[in-house]
Amino acid sequence: HSQAVVEECVLESRIGIAVVYPPANTTVYTRSGIKLRHCDIRAVDAVCAMLSRRPDEAVMIQLQDTIVDAENAVSLMSLANAVRDQIESQPIPALKACLEIADSRCVYDDKCNFVVTRRIKSIERVYRTRVSNIDQWNAILSSSGDNEETRSIIARLSRIPHASDSQRPNRYQFNSASQNALPAWIDQVGPTSSSSTRSPNSPTL
Repeated sequence: HSQAVVEECVLESRIGIAVVYPPANTTVYTRSGIKLRHCDIRAVDAVCAMLSRRPDEAVMIQLQDTIVDAENAVSLMSLANAVRDQIESQPIPALKACLEIADSRCVYDDKCNFVVTRRIKSIERVYRTRVSNIDQWNAILSSSGDNEETRSIIARLSRIPHASDSQRPNRYQFNSASQNALPAWIDQVGPTSSSSTRSPNSPTL
């Protein structure tokens, strides 16, 4: 099982970080999962869950105060035909059985797909799901009574030049991707130069 907490990092790769679910059950850990806090992920797939079988418990992915500058926020890679068949025949039930995603105060690129699936033998091909964008994900959270203030948003991300050593490199200019004004907390997401700059009321997943 993969279990990790990643904080205050800039990740640049084709896949930002991958969670691998083992081919056989183990007694060492009860659950696979990853927590990302105050990170900047620049990737094709920000987080990839690689499943060799249907999980006993859904893989947990937690994102908090993180910038997702990616084509796809979460990709589910099926390493087994049985998992792939379940995803294709019963998309929503299969996704819920495989993934549990919690995010709070994150900013996603406006072109980012939220959840996609891939096959190991054709990893360059993306299969869309019924939760392809963050707006659809927000709708699911709204029906569950999610807190509006901590809900993640989509925005147009523009990289701006590094200005001085006091600023983190390659910061972003955030522009609204809709008619809604951007929330006040948007400048607190991503890696911070000092933990003292964070809001004392930052939510905890």
